[in-house]
Amino acid sequence: MNYICDICKGYTAQPLCVRVSEEKVKTEEDRIEINCCKKCGNEIFYKVKNECRGMDIEKTLNHLGVNYPH
Repeated sequence: MNYICDICKGYTAQPLCVRVSEEKVKTEEDRIEINCCKKCGNEIFYKVKNECRGMDIEKTLNHLGVNYPH
């Protein structure tokens, strides 16, 4: 089964899941999971790890350029 990457809208058979969450997760609303193809997933993992420390979800998604429903 193929899945659509939430970032580039391309198809992938093995999506990577990127979880963006607040530092102190209290509820499901404090966490977003994004399905990515390998290329987009690797880029986002790198950016989140190196550029987004301490940001809330909204700021992180804006920094990543991800227009994801929240």
